This record gives sequence, structure tokens and C-alpha cells, in this order.
Amino acid sequence: MNITSCPQCGGRVRSVSIGWKCEGCNGFIDISGQFHEHKDESFMPPMTNADRIRAMSNEKLAILLCRMMDCSICKRNIQKDGECDNYSADGLSKAVLNWLQRPAEEDT
Repeated sequence: MNITSCPQCGGRVRSVSIGWKCEGCNGFIDISGQFHEHKDESFMPPMTNADRIRAMSNEKLAILLCRMMDCSICKRNIQKDGECDNYSADGLSKAVLNWLQRPAEEDT
């Protein structure tokens, strides 16, 4: 999405890290295109779960994905205490991290 003018006042906008700021009315357009009126205090739109996921490091994302998967899917060997033997000491799945860091395959 590329916003070129303010939907509120039609003023010029400039890109900021999480959206666009209007130079006319000082309003803010978030990355979903929603307009927010100017406030004196700093404004941060509420972070969505998708925003949090996009902001994660590969390591944090690997941990999240691994916690959400059924171990029978990735066919890892489960130790007798129920923990995956493919985890590092900090809970990171090495197999999932390796998959995240591989080049993406094209969809056919």
C-alpha cells in the first residue's frame, strides 16, 4: 500500500516507520490505511498479532512455530520427559530455524 495524500484533509503525507504522517493536519495513516487524528502525545496504533510476528527474529519465530506444531507433523524424536530432543537449551527448535533460513520455494 502506498499512501500519497491524507484521506482526511487531502494534504501531503510522508512515510514513517509504521505508516504515513500528514503534513497538513498532522494526522496519521496506519499501515492498514486507517486514519487517526493528531494527538499531542505520541501515537502508536495498537499492535496486532501479525505485527508482532513480522517483528520477530528468526529464533523467536522458530520457537513460536514449534510450540504451535504437533510433534507428529515434524516427526522429531520425543525424549521420555516429553521434550523434543531437537531443542537447544533456550527452547529453540534447530530444525524449524533451519527451515526459516532456507531460500523460499516458488509456489507452483
